[in-house]
Amino acid sequence: MNYASNGIVTDTDSGQIYGYGSSSPTGDWNITVFDPVRNTASYQTLPDGPNENTTMTTVYSSAKKSLFTFKAPYVTGVSQLNQYDLVAKTFKPVVATGDIPPPRTSPCFVSVNNGAKLIVAGGGIETSGAVVPNLALDDVYMLDVATMVWTKMANMPTKYFGAACAASGDSFIIWRGYNVCSSDMMAVTANWGGPAILDMKANTWGTSYTPPSKTTNGGNSSALNFSAKSFMTGYLAIAAATLFVIM
Repeated sequence: MNYASNGIVTDTDSGQIYGYGSSSPTGDWNITVFDPVRNTASYQTLPDGPNENTTMTTVYSSAKKSLFTFKAPYVTGVSQLNQYDLVAKTFKPVVATGDIPPPRTSPCFVSVNNGAKLIVAGGGIETSGAVVPNLALDDVYMLDVATMVWTKMANMPTKYFGAACAASGDSFIIWRGYNVCSSDMMAVTANWGGPAILDMKANTWGTSYTPPSKTTNGGNSSALNFSAKSFMTGYLAIAAATLFVIM
C-alpha cells in the first residue's frame, strides 16, 4: 500500500523528514515521519488535521520545535496557518494578530532565523466564478512566532505567483514564478529576471545579496549582483520541494 504525502519538510535539528498525507492504514489524515538514518517510517493520525482537499506549504521552526503549514483553499473564518507541535504531537490552527495576510493560494512560505520568524509572500488571490485577469500578488508579511503577531513588509517590486523563495542571514530571496496569471490559466507572464532580494532589517528591496560571513570563502563577504542574464547560484540555494512515497 502506498502512502503519499505533501507539504514535505526536514527537521533540521533531528534530520527527520515529515509530510502530511491523506491516506493512512486507518484511512484518516496523517503525518508521516521518515528517519533517513534508520530508513524507517511511522504515521500519526491527525483527528483535527486538514481535510483531503487541502494543499500545503510547510516549514520547520527550530525556535518552536514545530512544523508550520500555510494551507489552501481558504475557508471563511478558518486560519490558513497551522502548527504541528513536534513535542506535544498536536495539530492546531494558529491564532495570530497584527497585519494578518489576506487569503491566498500558492504563496512563497519560508522560515527565517531558525524559525523565529516566518514569511509569506505573493501567491494568488482566492477566487471562484468569473475569470480574474490576474491572480498574482506582490505583498509580503512576516510572523513573529514568539508573539504570533504579523507585520506587513514592503511590497515586492513585481507580483510573484508560484515562485521559489529562500532566506539567508538578513535576506529574503524570491525568484521566477509569474507576475501575471489569470484564474483560467489562459494568460500567464513569467518573471524571467533575476531574483528580488529583501533586506529584512532595512525593509527595502534590491538585487544584491551579501552572504552571511560564515558561508563565505575565508570569512570575506561581498555583495553578489543578479540580473536577467546572469546570477551566481553557488551562493544561493532556492528552496525546492521533495516528494516521497513510502511503500
